[in-house]
Amino acid sequence: MNQHSKQIAEVPTFPSGSRPHGWLIGSLVVVFVHALPSLRLPLDRDHGVFLTIGRCILEGGIPYQDCWDTKPPGVFYLFALIVRLFGASIWGVRVVDLFWLMALSYLLFRFAERTLGRRVAALGVALHSVAYFQLGYRNTANPESFLMLPVLGSFLVILSRKGNPALKHSVAGVLMGVAFWFKFNAIIFAPLVLFLPFLERNSAGQIESGAPKPIGKRGEWIRNLPAFAGGLILVGAAPPLYFWLTGAWQAFYETFFKVVPLYTQMAIDWTPSFLWWSLGQVQTRLGLGTELMLAAVLALAWKGEERRKVAPVLLAAFLGLASVAVQFRFWIYSFATSLPFLSVLWAYLFVRILGQFQSWSADFGRRGWQVARVFVWVVLGSLILTPLASFSADFLDRYRSAAIWARGPEAAHRDYSWNALYAHWGEMMEVIDFVKGNSDAGDAIYVWGFEPLIYYKSGRRCPTRFVTNMPQIAPWCPPAWREELIRDLRADPPTLVVVNRDDAVFPILYTRNDSEQSLADFPELTRFLTERYISARDFHAFHVFRLRR
Repeated sequence: MNQHSKQIAEVPTFPSGSRPHGWLIGSLVVVFVHALPSLRLPLDRDHGVFLTIGRCILEGGIPYQDCWDTKPPGVFYLFALIVRLFGASIWGVRVVDLFWLMALSYLLFRFAERTLGRRVAALGVALHSVAYFQLGYRNTANPESFLMLPVLGSFLVILSRKGNPALKHSVAGVLMGVAFWFKFNAIIFAPLVLFLPFLERNSAGQIESGAPKPIGKRGEWIRNLPAFAGGLILVGAAPPLYFWLTGAWQAFYETFFKVVPLYTQMAIDWTPSFLWWSLGQVQTRLGLGTELMLAAVLALAWKGEERRKVAPVLLAAFLGLASVAVQFRFWIYSFATSLPFLSVLWAYLFVRILGQFQSWSADFGRRGWQVARVFVWVVLGSLILTPLASFSADFLDRYRSAAIWARGPEAAHRDYSWNALYAHWGEMMEVIDFVKGNSDAGDAIYVWGFEPLIYYKSGRRCPTRFVTNMPQIAPWCPPAWREELIRDLRADPPTLVVVNRDDAVFPILYTRNDSEQSLADFPELTRFLTERYISARDFHAFHVFRLRR
């Protein structure tokens, strides 16, 4: 090791009480100010599913057996807590999402600053907040964004200098198990957790003084692997044990060992040239700019210590992208597992470019080339001002929208201008009002469609475990579930039946028919409606039927 490397490696750490916090506090303030208008955002179909199942849990129900969906149970129990805290509100989800983002931002800062420094960490945290809300209301507050908090927590527990190594690895395993039950693909981050101390040992050089010394010894991960595995298995085995003890194992097993694998396989079977299609999806979701950024970061970091500094964040970003690929589906929200690390890499690239411009300016100043020096900053300013102007306009628009929402939340949601093509917020709120006015609090209603927010906001119960009609339409679900639905409806006839229109989602259901059109393929349900119900109200996107008296 040369003298320069020795000096870098021996940079002293700050005592815990005297570490500068300005960059951290500043970045968290920026995140909070930028994220606050997100309270105005409406919810998507999946959020409605999570809230409805969360309420079912609070009423004594068991996921999969009493209220069904394909997601792992972690998100249902988180939303049960949201229902407990905020009741039948929409903004409660957004409050939790905001503070979850704040906690994630804190952990992301701590993770990035270790090798890339506080400036990169602060900028990366701010960029992540911007990129996160650019995903849109449909793609925030989803399992992929929630699981990143325990994943980063697992990283930082391992990198902590205090505590017994075996205990730290056990805690890290527990946190990784929690992430696993938000979404199974979180397990792909586990190898990085084990190798992080070794990576930090090799990333001795720091961009800024005050960053921690390298930790970990070669082979340490092997000695602590049993402790990590123990914590992971402890949490990983808890939900299956719970479902077995409560008699819900069969429903859990059928969902995750029969239905979900078939759903995954159909993504391959129904997509011509699946590999090329997948690569195209990744390119579309990331964009050419992100791909060029990754190439530039690799090029800049290829020399010596720079490569070692970037390695933990770069590997985490690639594992995040791998966690998307293993699902064989490329929804926008799935990329939330790589977004924090990609944001930090963007920040690293910007700081490096800024440093290069500063170097050019100083060099031109020494040479007395003042015109060239001014030109350097003009070029840099033009590169910054263009995206900054766009961000400023969006930022002001978000706060204007938040002010409108604060004066009347429900009216703002009815008129929300960025709804998805299949979303009908205005009419759905009218349907909810109609349901409240034409049924009693204890009545059951049934929604033949994919808008379970109608259950949640109206306070009415669903007479079956199928809170959406996906299990009766999708070809990857058992045909017996149609018979089960009919049995449930005949045993507990709902007072109102809401039939959805214009709600087809081909990549999931593999049909271009909406819910109303799909009734033609379900004669038993059509006959049930014809025999026992009459039309009560016909909206554009919904048709409400009332039980014959």
